[in-house]
Amino acid sequence: MIWKSHVFYYTVCPRKYYLAYVKKIKVNPTKEMVYGNLFHKLREYISKNESKILKNIKLTYSFEEIVSEYENCYEDSLNYAITENARDLEILEIDMEDIDDILKKDLDLYFIGRAIRAKRTMDSLGIEKDELAFYLAPECNYVEYKIIDKKTGFAGIIDKIIRSKNEFFPIEIKTGKPPLEGVYYSHKIQACFSSILVENKFKIPVRLAFIDYTQINESRPVLIDEDLKKEVFRIKDEILKINEGYTPKKIQKCGQCEYKGVC
Repeated sequence: MIWKSHVFYYTVCPRKYYLAYVKKIKVNPTKEMVYGNLFHKLREYISKNESKILKNIKLTYSFEEIVSEYENCYEDSLNYAITENARDLEILEIDMEDIDDILKKDLDLYFIGRAIRAKRTMDSLGIEKDELAFYLAPECNYVEYKIIDKKTGFAGIIDKIIRSKNEFFPIEIKTGKPPLEGVYYSHKIQACFSSILVENKFKIPVRLAFIDYTQINESRPVLIDEDLKKEVFRIKDEILKINEGYTPKKIQKCGQCEYKGVC
């Protein structure tokens, strides 16, 4: 199977894919990668528990009280993220106080964004508690959803899928620095890869996917068309060539790559 992570590594640098998945060279993650993984797990925990948070929110709540409801889950979400990344944190000897300081700043902004969304919905529709939870965090949403598709030979864990009536919208969550506009090529390919998985799983065409750039709390659309799908399958063919013995060239993106010492 070709996994979403394989495609991402290839689009960042074909040599990186070759070293990681063909030569199977193990290297330590960078500090930036670990912080990104931590925040990713924080978001995952909050997404899975947002319905419970919203069910506590009443129409009489002020904006500050709504933010407070989100903040109440910070400790549990942080413990979850640390547990999920315990090995990498130990390898890099990252100080827990530094983690708390950095993640809290990012998460405070995220909580404010979620609270604004909840407040606007309450004010516009006049709903609270269970109704609010059903509207903003329906159970038909999928978080960290794994799909294996034997037809295409593709597999992956999709960060989040939102279902609206009879449409599905895959979402990729990115914690790194976003581009000034649009989305990065590697992220666009990932979004299309996820869309192909969702289409084949649920038998419904996917027209749009989204990239959530957490640093700016912005969701940017990716149009899923035939040209983009062809590019994904072209990359699949290139990966299969590497798996069969072809050694790819590297591209000049070595600055923060964890493989630069062995490339």
